[in-house]
Amino acid sequence: MGRFNIDGVFYEAASYAEARAKHLLSKGTVAGSPAPVAPPPPVSGPAQVVGVPVRRESIQDASPPGAGDAGAGQRGQEGASAIQIVHRADSRDLDDSSIKRDRGFACQNGQWCIREVLCARTFVQKLLDPSLDTSKVGGFEFAATVLTPVQINFRQGATKVRLQDVMATIKRVLKDTRAFWVSTSLNEECGGYATRDDYNCYRFTLPRPLKHYELVLGETTNTLKKVERRSADQVPTLCMDGELADGSDSRIFAINSGPINDCEISFLTRIDQGWVELIKKKVS
Repeated sequence: MGRFNIDGVFYEAASYAEARAKHLLSKGTVAGSPAPVAPPPPVSGPAQVVGVPVRRESIQDASPPGAGDAGAGQRGQEGASAIQIVHRADSRDLDDSSIKRDRGFACQNGQWCIREVLCARTFVQKLLDPSLDTSKVGGFEFAATVLTPVQINFRQGATKVRLQDVMATIKRVLKDTRAFWVSTSLNEECGGYATRDDYNCYRFTLPRPLKHYELVLGETTNTLKKVERRSADQVPTLCMDGELADGSDSRIFAINSGPINDCEISFLTRIDQGWVELIKKKVS
């Protein structure tokens, strides 16, 4: 049995299809009604592990009183405000050598992982100041490309990079070994992957809630505007756990994108193994 979120309502069921059927029944749907819409395309698949073990910066887990309860009501909430609980479907078990090596769920780009907090902070700085020279930041090469307007060939004539553009690139190279992000989902279905027998589903409770910021483009530099929650499907937000809008005091970074009632949360820093809970085990 698993717990599935259907349109903001949770059902105990053996599969997504069964949960969906319960939801339709509760709505009074009868035989002959249109078939339910299939789950959206996968947003959080298994990580591909490359390279050799690397040493990563540790993430401090000091959390304010009551932080463990801050996100308890957010699962399935449209445009959730401060994010503290996310999910990931993954074919690996927690005793997998790559998860042990990385002390959690890390991106595929080993050089980024070595200095992930520095790279994530540099990512924010480059968003704010596109002219920033990042050539001396190891592991940042692909991120610099993603943040360069001339590389946005799917938006001809673009002179500025939006978070939408960043996410478009992330979607295109999801399985690429240059990837410097880890995909998770706000909802437990994880884009349909969590309903498959060959995937585990994990829940992560972050030590501090992530706050939302929208990127506001300027003439030469940009700003980040703090918002309570996402405002629309096509308006991603940058999420950080610190108090400063430039990210200089944050150690957890992510981008919130996709439909606001089925968000993908792409982490720019690893997800610590101490935050994980197995909520659905794969069928061996």
